[in-house]
Amino acid sequence: SNNNGLLSGEANDVVCTNDGALWIATYAGLYRYNGSDFQYMNSFDTIKNANDLYIDEEGRLWIGTNDDGLSLYINNEITNTLNSDSGLPSNSVRSIVRHADGNYYVGTSESLAIVTISGGLKIIKIIPQIQYASDLAADASGHIAAVTSSGDLFLMQGEKITDQINSLDGNVYHTSCFFDHTGNLYVGTDQSEVKVYSVVDDMLKLDHVISLKNM
Repeated sequence: SNNNGLLSGEANDVVCTNDGALWIATYAGLYRYNGSDFQYMNSFDTIKNANDLYIDEEGRLWIGTNDDGLSLYINNEITNTLNSDSGLPSNSVRSIVRHADGNYYVGTSESLAIVTISGGLKIIKIIPQIQYASDLAADASGHIAAVTSSGDLFLMQGEKITDQINSLDGNVYHTSCFFDHTGNLYVGTDQSEVKVYSVVDDMLKLDHVISLKNM
């Protein structure tokens, strides 16, 4: 905490890179922990704070910041950045996930962006219907699930929205999402429960609910 080494007492995200190092995103910046020491990565001009971290299959570290957009860290340096000047809907990045086709879906405090690294880091499409995607998940079949800050749940197949569950419709606020290896979607709610969906014909089908109230 800020009592013993972190400038910010709040850790927003933690990931582990292939070299075994832990990376900690905080509002005060980015930290790297090698097993014994914390290193404050204050040499990166584009990362003065960090919200969300993502490790892709090649071991690259994606860094979503609160007000400096998106940065890509490879081989001990920041190799690419995206921000509002280069088309990102907002400089506040809230979530990142890789699609089965190799593109990346980036949730910002405004619209959802689809990003490619082929030929350089660039935006290929904006999904304006999905605002403030606070959590994203991807399966092996090309589906993307998104939970927004307003508690809505979206399902996409590629760039197309195929299903949506509004928080107001069911009086349930969705908080997080995760696909398991079989393709089932687990969705956390504010009702102390996890809803488990299967995806049938690109639509969400509720299979069962896991209650956490007595745990």
